[in-house]
Amino acid sequence: MPRRVEDLVLKDAITIRADYPVKYADSLMKYFGAECLVVTQDGEPVGMLTDGDIVRKVDSERSDPHLVPVRDVMSEPLYWVESGLPNEEALRIMEEKDVDRLPIVGNLASKPVLLGLLTNKPAPLEAEAAIS
Repeated sequence: MPRRVEDLVLKDAITIRADYPVKYADSLMKYFGAECLVVTQDGEPVGMLTDGDIVRKVDSERSDPHLVPVRDVMSEPLYWVESGLPNEEALRIMEEKDVDRLPIVGNLASKPVLLGLLTNKPAPLEAEAAIS
């Protein structure tokens, strides 16, 4: 199904540190009903952890999720966009990089600040604001 600008949704981004165990990340995802977490290191976004990453890289290998750090299973590199980027450009980047989610980053005192997560996966309206 082709991606459309009208389908882009802005969500709150939930973060986790790269050195935390996958079990904690999985618990966070279940608690918040999130399909992914933005992984940070030293406060900056460095990767993305999805439920698919956990299944493919931890569950299928029968690894102990209490012992595996998030950095070992996260998807990288992390593609992101700056706030204020036109929706059409964000959609082009998503298609070019073949990703379903793009963190939106702003700058505060020359340090990146995570503002939200742009996705083209529909979800309940009460948790998100549609972008048009």
